[in-house]
Amino acid sequence: MLTPHPGEFAHLTGLSIQDVLRSPFSYSREFADEYGVYLVLKGPSTIITAPDGVQRVDVSGNAGLAKGGSGDVLSGILFAMMLQTGSLMDALSNGCVLHGYTAESLTGEKHSKTDLLASDVIEGLSRTFRTFSSASR
Repeated sequence: MLTPHPGEFAHLTGLSIQDVLRSPFSYSREFADEYGVYLVLKGPSTIITAPDGVQRVDVSGNAGLAKGGSGDVLSGILFAMMLQTGSLMDALSNGCVLHGYTAESLTGEKHSKTDLLASDVIEGLSRTFRTFSSASR
Protein backbone atom coordinates (compact mmCIF):
# COMPACT_ATOMS: atom_id res chain seq x y z
CA MET A 1 0.00 0.00 0.00
CA LEU A 2 1.27 3.44 -0.94
CA THR A 3 -0.23 6.74 0.24
CA PRO A 4 1.31 9.56 -1.81
CA HIS A 5 -0.05 13.05 -2.35
CA PRO A 6 0.13 14.30 -5.97
CA GLY A 7 3.64 15.74 -5.55
CA GLU A 8 5.00 12.49 -4.14
CA PHE A 9 3.20 10.49 -6.82
CA ALA A 10 4.68 12.71 -9.54
CA HIS A 11 8.16 12.15 -8.11
CA LEU A 12 7.56 8.41 -7.87
CA THR A 13 6.36 8.10 -11.46
CA GLY A 14 8.39 10.77 -13.25
CA LEU A 15 5.19 12.58 -14.25
CA SER A 16 4.63 16.28 -13.67
CA ILE A 17 2.30 17.31 -10.86
CA GLN A 18 0.07 18.92 -13.50
CA ASP A 19 -0.22 15.59 -15.35
CA VAL A 20 -1.14 13.79 -12.12
CA LEU A 21 -3.78 16.41 -11.31
CA ARG A 22 -5.18 16.28 -14.86
CA SER A 23 -5.69 12.50 -14.91
CA PRO A 24 -5.44 11.14 -11.36
CA PHE A 25 -7.82 8.24 -11.94
CA SER A 26 -6.05 6.85 -14.98
CA TYR A 27 -2.53 7.30 -13.57
CA SER A 28 -3.58 5.73 -10.26
CA ARG A 29 -5.10 2.76 -12.07
CA GLU A 30 -2.06 2.28 -14.32
CA PHE A 31 0.35 2.43 -11.38
CA ALA A 32 -1.63 0.07 -9.15
CA ASP A 33 -1.96 -2.42 -12.00
CA GLU A 34 1.69 -2.24 -13.07
CA TYR A 35 3.11 -2.67 -9.57
CA GLY A 36 0.35 -4.81 -8.03
CA VAL A 37 -0.23 -2.39 -5.16
CA TYR A 38 -3.08 -0.60 -3.48
CA LEU A 39 -2.67 3.13 -4.04
CA VAL A 40 -4.26 5.83 -1.89
CA LEU A 41 -3.69 9.07 -3.81
CA LYS A 42 -4.34 11.73 -1.17
CA GLY A 43 -6.00 15.02 -1.94
CA PRO A 44 -9.28 16.93 -1.58
CA SER A 45 -10.81 13.85 -3.19
CA THR A 46 -8.70 10.85 -2.19
CA ILE A 47 -8.62 8.12 -4.82
CA ILE A 48 -8.24 4.56 -3.54
CA THR A 49 -7.16 2.13 -6.26
CA ALA A 50 -6.81 -1.65 -6.10
CA PRO A 51 -4.40 -3.63 -8.30
CA ASP A 52 -7.40 -4.95 -10.28
CA GLY A 53 -8.39 -1.38 -11.24
CA VAL A 54 -11.32 -0.95 -8.85
CA GLN A 55 -11.40 2.62 -7.57
CA ARG A 56 -13.22 4.42 -4.79
CA VAL A 57 -13.24 8.09 -3.87
CA ASP A 58 -13.26 9.55 -0.37
CA VAL A 59 -14.26 13.20 -0.04
CA SER A 60 -14.05 13.47 3.75
CA GLY A 61 -11.47 15.64 5.45
CA ASN A 62 -10.36 19.21 4.93
CA ALA A 63 -7.30 21.40 4.38
CA GLY A 64 -6.30 20.91 8.03
CA LEU A 65 -4.91 17.53 6.96
CA ALA A 66 -2.46 19.10 4.50
CA LYS A 67 0.34 19.16 7.05
CA GLY A 68 3.37 17.10 7.96
CA GLY A 69 2.52 14.04 9.99
CA SER A 70 -1.07 13.78 8.82
CA GLY A 71 -0.17 11.19 6.19
CA ASP A 72 1.67 9.17 8.82
CA VAL A 73 -1.48 9.16 10.94
CA LEU A 74 -3.50 8.04 7.92
CA SER A 75 -1.04 5.21 7.22
CA GLY A 76 -1.34 4.01 10.81
CA ILE A 77 -5.12 4.05 10.62
CA LEU A 78 -5.06 2.19 7.31
CA PHE A 79 -2.75 -0.54 8.61
CA ALA A 80 -4.88 -0.95 11.73
CA MET A 81 -8.01 -1.26 9.58
CA MET A 82 -6.29 -3.77 7.29
CA LEU A 83 -5.66 -6.03 10.28
CA GLN A 84 -9.34 -5.96 11.25
CA THR A 85 -11.10 -6.74 7.99
CA GLY A 86 -10.92 -9.26 5.18
CA SER A 87 -11.37 -6.71 2.39
CA LEU A 88 -8.43 -4.43 1.73
CA MET A 89 -10.59 -2.00 -0.26
CA ASP A 90 -13.07 -1.75 2.61
CA ALA A 91 -10.23 -1.29 5.10
CA LEU A 92 -8.66 1.50 3.06
CA SER A 93 -11.98 3.21 2.34
CA ASN A 94 -13.11 3.05 5.95
CA GLY A 95 -9.72 4.20 7.21
CA CYS A 96 -9.77 7.24 4.94
CA VAL A 97 -13.26 8.13 6.15
CA LEU A 98 -12.22 7.80 9.82
CA HIS A 99 -9.21 10.06 9.20
CA GLY A 100 -11.22 12.65 7.27
CA TYR A 101 -14.23 12.64 9.57
CA THR A 102 -11.99 13.12 12.60
CA ALA A 103 -10.41 16.20 11.01
CA GLU A 104 -13.83 17.57 10.08
CA SER A 105 -15.22 17.13 13.58
CA LEU A 106 -12.15 18.66 15.22
CA THR A 107 -12.16 21.74 13.00
CA GLY A 108 -15.84 22.18 13.68
CA GLU A 109 -15.36 22.08 17.45
CA LYS A 110 -12.04 23.21 18.86
CA HIS A 111 -9.54 23.71 16.06
CA SER A 112 -9.22 25.66 12.85
CA LYS A 113 -7.86 24.17 9.65
CA THR A 114 -4.75 26.23 10.32
CA ASP A 115 -3.96 24.96 13.81
CA LEU A 116 -5.04 21.32 13.41
CA LEU A 117 -2.07 19.03 14.06
CA ALA A 118 -1.53 15.35 13.35
CA SER A 119 -1.44 14.75 17.11
CA ASP A 120 -4.90 16.33 17.39
CA VAL A 121 -6.23 13.84 14.85
CA ILE A 122 -4.74 10.96 16.85
CA GLU A 123 -6.40 12.25 20.02
CA GLY A 124 -9.72 12.71 18.23
CA LEU A 125 -9.87 9.19 16.83
CA SER A 126 -11.36 7.63 19.96
CA ARG A 127 -14.33 9.98 19.75
CA THR A 128 -14.77 9.19 16.05
CA PHE A 129 -14.75 5.46 16.80
CA ARG A 130 -17.40 5.98 19.50
CA THR A 131 -19.50 8.08 17.12
CA PHE A 132 -19.42 5.44 14.39
CA SER A 133 -19.94 2.58 16.88
CA SER A 134 -23.04 4.17 18.39
CA ALA A 135 -24.43 5.02 14.93
CA SER A 136 -24.21 1.38 13.85
CA ARG A 137 -26.27 0.08 16.77
